[in-house]
Amino acid sequence: MKIRLKYCGGCNTVINREKLADEVLNYLKTKDKVEITRDEADVDLIICGCPVGCVDIADIKNHTGKLIMVSGTNVNYLHVPPDQMVNHIGRLILEDRYNR
Repeated sequence: MKIRLKYCGGCNTVINREKLADEVLNYLKTKDKVEITRDEADVDLIICGCPVGCVDIADIKNHTGKLIMVSGTNVNYLHVPPDQMVNHIGRLILEDRYNR
């Protein structure tokens, strides 16, 4: 599975963006082969440190895979308790892959 990561500028973070990304990738690596890419990807994982989620996604606007947006403690605009974020994001990334 190819994943493209994108971070916000980090001006007002309430979460550790890099730590969350590392933990999600480690979770995924226990389930599947994972490759980080800058090119076309199966999943775009955008991690913004605060609820505003103001990262520019213009460069992936034509993306045809799955898009997951983390903004503070929200995932795809729904609140997720911080201690459940890694598993929640990991399951979102994998859900279609194994339910086909």
